[in-house]
Amino acid sequence: MARHLAAGATLPEAFSAASMAPETARPPEPGATGIGQLVALEFGQISAETLAALAGIAPIRVTPWRMLLLEGGTKTPDLPGLIHDARDARLRIDTCTGAPGCPQALSATRDLARALAAHLRPGQHLHISGCAKGCAHPGPAPLTLTATGPDRFDLVREARAGDAPEATGLSPDQIEKAL
Repeated sequence: MARHLAAGATLPEAFSAASMAPETARPPEPGATGIGQLVALEFGQISAETLAALAGIAPIRVTPWRMLLLEGGTKTPDLPGLIHDARDARLRIDTCTGAPGCPQALSATRDLARALAAHLRPGQHLHISGCAKGCAHPGPAPLTLTATGPDRFDLVREARAGDAPEATGLSPDQIEKAL
């Protein structure tokens, strides 16, 4: 595409930068819609067991917002990893796979994210990274925890996972107090 644009090709008006501004478009919220039930996925992932259970309920569509649309008016059961409430704090946490799923991760991240969700203030966003690469949120985040060892994290504010920390070597208990 870049080669075509450099050669003078122009995009149709519908594809202009102004018409595609992602910061102005809000993602839909989990819950009932006119065409089905939207469920969010905890940290953007779903287990095979949960997916199989959903597949037995209704046809499924994947959305661009890390959500699933179950077609029809079917109410979704409370299955592990599904989020039904737009106010759920897990929707405001970006976290990588962490240890042991990622060989670069120095600590588990998902269990910590679940534990810290209850301590996030409304509107507060958190990024938890298993290493300094910050794969789950490569840009600056309001609060970032970067693993430095098993159950040890550095805290940075308004920065990337690999930036200079404000606090170092925090345990999960200390992190709860820092939030």
